[in-house]
Amino acid sequence: MHYIIKSGDLIYEKNVAARPYAVYLILSILNKIPLHRMPSLFSTVLGEVFRLTRLKATFTILDRTLRFYIHPSIHDFRYHGGMAHEPRISEFFLRVAPNNSVLYDVGCALGWYSILLAKRCTRIIGFDPYDASSSINVKLNGIKNFEIHQSFLSDHESESAEVHTTTIDSIIGKGYPRPDILKMDVEGEEYRVLRGAQNLFQEYPPQLVVIETHSERLFYQCLEFLKQYAYEIHHLGCPKVNVGGDIYPLSYILDTNVFSTKSETRILFAIKRSKENL
Repeated sequence: MHYIIKSGDLIYEKNVAARPYAVYLILSILNKIPLHRMPSLFSTVLGEVFRLTRLKATFTILDRTLRFYIHPSIHDFRYHGGMAHEPRISEFFLRVAPNNSVLYDVGCALGWYSILLAKRCTRIIGFDPYDASSSINVKLNGIKNFEIHQSFLSDHESESAEVHTTTIDSIIGKGYPRPDILKMDVEGEEYRVLRGAQNLFQEYPPQLVVIETHSERLFYQCLEFLKQYAYEIHHLGCPKVNVGGDIYPLSYILDTNVFSTKSETRILFAIKRSKENL
């Protein structure tokens, strides 16, 4: 019963449906297993089971249905497989995302937001140098307007045997369209990605910027950057799976430098209002 209750915490109760429920029960149980103490054979066998069964999870948020393959890596499944906090913010994302947009999904991973916003976008450009699983999930959802670049975005350009590093300004300078929506989840590189997009923000600031920040310091760096460009900024304290933390209402406008949360992740929503909507 404890696992059933805990797995139920992964499903946001308002306007969100998720199935099969067994996926979340499994996810909850896995979160109680000290994987670092388990023999590698255990992870390998379980991962092979996921790969062979092609286990899928389906979410319905407002009018959008999203389908995903469960990641064959047990570690990635535990972290991404239930998309524990994405359903909590996706409804708000759908309500404010502009139509006929270009989306830059920086750190697209499984492709959650690319799939969520596919009908709102004319073009979606995903960036992830390490995880190309978004491609199979995008295909599963029948989405045609998505492309992935396995480039690492930062505030400089460099080339190594492992990864190509570039900036948003450089990408736009090579002829790519400017983003109307910029979503970012880059595990600590978020402020550098913003600094690599200064020309974009000075000339054509995106209408919607969503950043998952991974420390208090990064939260404030990104916050101060966005304040320079007169964004209406909202925030959400976001707990990871079964870690706990506090959820802040999305209607709260961040207009103070006093911010406190026990959550390990802090999400910034920045909305650029047009003059007629001010």
